[in-house]
Amino acid sequence: MFGFALWDSTQQILFLARDPFGIKPLYFVNDGTSIKFASQVKALLAGGGIDTTLSPAAQTGFCLWGHVPEPHTLYSSIKALPAGHAMVVSRGGFTKTWMYHDPLGHLMNPTPDGEPVNVASTGQALRDAIEESVRYHMVADVPVGCFLSSGIDSNVLAGLAAQAVV
Repeated sequence: MFGFALWDSTQQILFLARDPFGIKPLYFVNDGTSIKFASQVKALLAGGGIDTTLSPAAQTGFCLWGHVPEPHTLYSSIKALPAGHAMVVSRGGFTKTWMYHDPLGHLMNPTPDGEPVNVASTGQALRDAIEESVRYHMVADVPVGCFLSSGIDSNVLAGLAAQAVV
């Protein structure tokens, strides 16, 4: 889970990205002369200089679904970077946003102009890495247990741990 920004001082570009599952929010305001970003809307509002006109689309979404659909927020000028998206902002004001991860969990283009990642080979590499990590963590002087939170991740670890013991 992440939401982060990196400033490239050499190329004078800002790179923003948000985790694929949308756990960590990332809000931004681009008024054409500056860009402000934060993990909370109230932090942007506290900075001042933000247009607080209410967003009709956000209000409609809230009335229909009980939540504000991304990329909208309650304020027209503040947008949310959607889950699994990245954005590049140049010093001159050019902005490009793209999805690097789709809602079904398939890695797409890690860069705006990159080639799609081979999901099959990436998936196998991930499985190999997790299996190796579980094997290393199974080495202990005492019995090893696994906390099951009923999530997919803990079930995967428990299953791989059971295979490693056999």
